[in-house]
Amino acid sequence: MIRMVRDINAQYLPRLDARTDPPLTVSCGTCHRGLSKPMTLTETLARTARESGADSAIAQYHGLREEYYGSGSYDFGEGSLLGAAQQISRTDPEGALKLLQLNLELFPQSVGTHVRLAQVYQGLGNREAAIGHVERALELAPGTPFLEQMLERLRG
Repeated sequence: MIRMVRDINAQYLPRLDARTDPPLTVSCGTCHRGLSKPMTLTETLARTARESGADSAIAQYHGLREEYYGSGSYDFGEGSLLGAAQQISRTDPEGALKLLQLNLELFPQSVGTHVRLAQVYQGLGNREAAIGHVERALELAPGTPFLEQMLERLRG
């Protein structure tokens, strides 16, 4: 990895057309961000959910948030739980719902979370719950054509 960092800085970055001043360089921290394994929060949670279940992933999320929030090691924005739920939704839709519910608690204005909840509920055959989440997404993002079409399909 040290050789890779050296090669990137010496061979590849100097070839960029638009070099910044001072020139951009990479370091171990660029990927690792203080972690021994450079995995994103999404990857970490999805792996735990697949191997040990959504409840374990949720406990892990809380523990990592307690330890790393504000450090830059993990992205605790709404996309991390949303992405983990997306990754497990086909094989564990109930687990995906748990991750999405946590995301909704943390980010109640998340249109993307409502959309994904609607999709998972639709896949589970719960059309009413799906419609409710699309309606809530439309309240948050009125006039969004994609959401209007989704609602029309669910109602039709």
